[in-house]
Amino acid sequence: MTELPRKTSVIAFVLLYIAYCISYIDRAAISLALAQIGKDFNLQAADLGIVISAFFLGYAAMQVPGGWLSDRFGSKYVVIVTIVMWSLFTAFTSIAWSLTSLIAIRFIFGIAEGGFPPASIRGISEVFKKDSRPKMSALLLSSNYAGSMVAPLIMAPLILWLGWRHAFNDQWRMYINASGVKKNGGNLNGHIYDAALGLEWFPWKNVGFGAEYAYTKIRLNQEKRAYDLDLDMKLNGPSAYVRFRF
Repeated sequence: MTELPRKTSVIAFVLLYIAYCISYIDRAAISLALAQIGKDFNLQAADLGIVISAFFLGYAAMQVPGGWLSDRFGSKYVVIVTIVMWSLFTAFTSIAWSLTSLIAIRFIFGIAEGGFPPASIRGISEVFKKDSRPKMSALLLSSNYAGSMVAPLIMAPLILWLGWRHAFNDQWRMYINASGVKKNGGNLNGHIYDAALGLEWFPWKNVGFGAEYAYTKIRLNQEKRAYDLDLDMKLNGPSAYVRFRF
């Protein structure tokens, strides 16, 4: 494997760390909301235990398949898909209408999120040298406890002020985008990599606000008989925007 520039490796690690923190905030949120959920659905303690267990059943079942998918298709694709899926099922949690629907949503939620840990560890092996991987993997796993520490500080006030359904809905959304294109062969060779971390807020149904920090790396080479053309460019910085959705 070609060693990536140090800055690229650090950016990839930071994005994985933040995503891992978000995943633990997501899973801790349901525990904080159990009292209100039990009251709304008139559930007993045993029922609430099944709701919690449903997530971890799906989560555990996806560990090995998640590792296989990361080996087969590459970690970045599995990371992107799992983040998108768990974001969707975070919102779906807010529309549960019965105990059965809540258990089903949480089980699929666990499957959706379960592929992220093996993919993230695979990602560490792809962007760091062999002697750095144990240290970076251990540092990445520390995000589990950072996310668990932050979760009550964020989710408890939201649940108290807005109710458990609104705490899980899509008015607020933190996202991580990562994509890339690489071409070898022919007259044009090179790659384009993009990464972004952002936050969106939709106080109204169709109008929202957002802010993100993005990084783009472009490197292209075109060979012709008359000339050679090289492009090596990095773009990074914050941005703010208004978003309309219909």
